[in-house]
Amino acid sequence: MLKKLITVTALFVFILPVFLYGQQQSRPASLAELDQFLVESAIRLDLRLRGLSGGSGGQTPQIGVGEFTIMDNLVPLSDIWRNGILDTLANIQNRTYTLHDAAVPSGEYLISGIILEAGSSIRITTRITRASDSSVIASWNSDLAKNSFTLELLENPGSSQVRRDRYETDSIGNPVPVEISGELVSRTIHNSDDRDFFLVRPEGGTMVTVETTGSSIDTMMELYSEEGELISSDDDGGSGENARIGFIAESGKSYTVMVKGYSSGTGDYGFRASSEPIPDRDREPNNSREQASPISIGESIQAALPSGDIDWYSLEIPEGDQRLIVFTEGDNDTCLSLYGSSGLLAEDDDSGSGSNARISKVLPRGTVYIKVSLYNESSSAVAYTLQTRIQSSPAGDQWEPDDSARQAKDIELNVSQTHNFGDGDDEDWVKFTVTRRGSYSIMARGASGPELDTVIELFDSDLDSIAEDDDGGERYSSRLSVDLDPGVYYIKVTTLDDNPEDDYTLLVRAE
Repeated sequence: MLKKLITVTALFVFILPVFLYGQQQSRPASLAELDQFLVESAIRLDLRLRGLSGGSGGQTPQIGVGEFTIMDNLVPLSDIWRNGILDTLANIQNRTYTLHDAAVPSGEYLISGIILEAGSSIRITTRITRASDSSVIASWNSDLAKNSFTLELLENPGSSQVRRDRYETDSIGNPVPVEISGELVSRTIHNSDDRDFFLVRPEGGTMVTVETTGSSIDTMMELYSEEGELISSDDDGGSGENARIGFIAESGKSYTVMVKGYSSGTGDYGFRASSEPIPDRDREPNNSREQASPISIGESIQAALPSGDIDWYSLEIPEGDQRLIVFTEGDNDTCLSLYGSSGLLAEDDDSGSGSNARISKVLPRGTVYIKVSLYNESSSAVAYTLQTRIQSSPAGDQWEPDDSARQAKDIELNVSQTHNFGDGDDEDWVKFTVTRRGSYSIMARGASGPELDTVIELFDSDLDSIAEDDDGGERYSSRLSVDLDPGVYYIKVTTLDDNPEDDYTLLVRAE
């Protein structure tokens, strides 16, 4: 019995220095083999960390994980080793220490190391140091055999020095599970070939949004089904140059999301997944005019459009010659089409706020149909809000009728007039008299601001066109500057807006 105890003790005495000061050479030929070796090393490291004392008052030891450098440079092996240790330690249950993805304040501990080429080996020296005085608490070597695989991991990645994140190496067969809670997961695209994969398992009957955040990289995203089929892709659907995909989750299904850099870009970014109930499902199916869902004027409709879907609504206009204003709200690029009994009446893409659609049209009494679709039919599912309201058609201004040169009213020099357009096809004509040769300016600007798109055309007394202008004024306002001889001149003012709502001021000024 004593002999056996001595033998066991001798074996432990032999193994401990190997653990603390050296390990047998590993011959990894792939990331999977290297990961296995790394996990074993990190588990041994955990045993050593459990013996460290904390700060004053018996506090838990604070452990930071620093860099592993070769000649003060970072190489792919630096990140693999560092993040492998960090990831393994982070997943160990019942740790007696607190782990940090960086150096920690003075008085605690830091794991870091150096990488050297030593003969036929690549040696990684791992050290635990006390941050307060840089004293080495423990140190040991891990030797990797030199081969084409390990030597490739020593190649300098270039000037970008984007670090591999702690979740590497992931793949479409080994994605990183993500909670659907809106919590950010910090990751990096460390080189042009890097692809990051995430696994989301949403509850059925919800609308899920997966997106990237940050400003250091232009990200692209692809969404795959449980069977590996591509469902949707996106480049800049999120904020800035970030990607975003929304989709309606099927019950019991999981999904994989792939993120990469646009045009081989690298950098750090955040990833998150969130969900919300699918709005207004009871209106489906409303995918055709015949299936249009009845709505009321002033009703706020919250709905969702899966990829390739179209929503139709029907609306009753109670009285004739009323202006219907219909628009979408939300963060997505929607399109609107308005139909009457005779066919298409109007359509729009981005006249609303942001990428929302907006239509304003004077309509007769009767039924109209509203079609809501996505600008990009291959886009992922999006949520939107549909709003409708009635606005009485503007009463004709005091200068009406003025729809032709024969009906043109006089305008005095240097005295403005206020006009309006009955619709996008309306024309307003005025005339003025020049008694002295000189320079004159003609301006037509929206009464509430320069957003009304006006067009001016100037004619002589024989109604021969002299000059015209569209956007010579502020933004969409029009402005002409011309030299005129004495005589009578005519001005025709029109608009390029399909549904003009604002009044405009017209002014002829002698310079």
